[in-house]
Amino acid sequence: MFEATSYIGVKEVKQARGALRIQTLWRAYNVRRKSDVKVRVIRRKIKQATAKARPEHTLGEKTRRALDNIINGNTLEKVLKSCTELVGSTAYSPMLSSTIIRAGAVDIICQFIKACNRSQPHINLLSVALKVLYNLSKWRDMRDFTFSDSITTADVMADVMQKYRDNDTILLLAGSITLACLSDAGRLEVVRSHAEIKKRFESLLALMKSKGTMTKQVANENSSVLGRQASMLRGKRSSKKTGFSMLEAVVRKLSFE
Repeated sequence: MFEATSYIGVKEVKQARGALRIQTLWRAYNVRRKSDVKVRVIRRKIKQATAKARPEHTLGEKTRRALDNIINGNTLEKVLKSCTELVGSTAYSPMLSSTIIRAGAVDIICQFIKACNRSQPHINLLSVALKVLYNLSKWRDMRDFTFSDSITTADVMADVMQKYRDNDTILLLAGSITLACLSDAGRLEVVRSHAEIKKRFESLLALMKSKGTMTKQVANENSSVLGRQASMLRGKRSSKKTGFSMLEAVVRKLSFE
């Protein structure tokens, strides 16, 4: 009786293993079959895109035209379009970012930024120009070239933050660019040596505090307090930065420790 039971148990185990093996092979076949369909679709789309592709549509060619327009452009619309093209180039390609820097575009963009006023078209151009500089600042190994003139960069950013202190997006971008510029000890000491620049940032921070600029930002943050609380309950921390907090970080950075 014992031997018969053992024999039946072993036989059932073998059958179960065989069934599992068959199911595994069948699932693998189905996955490959469905994947083959997806791959064929992707290949067809790539082939169609390749057929439509033109040299002038490549990111490199768009960057070249954008640089030419920025250097020689004489209309706001053309410069804005060109800067928009450079936002994509600087975000995804370190090689194109290097090309942009070597072409002297950083100095030209800083000139555009200094020339902007508070009209909406100029604010649009300013926002895009700052995004280009912000993207360039993220390539750490190129910062020495991006911020080769750290005094001009800090001075221009101080001017931007002063003029557009009521625009949190612009404050945030300008503050981030300034902190990237000051991330190197050598550049930091150079900027610190110009007391006037440090004083401008400190005066702006004091002005924003005294005029209650924080009130509006705090109100905006409080309006979403329930969302942040829910996020924290899910184990996620809210770390949203504001233009004001970036300005505070710049002032702390410039202060001697």
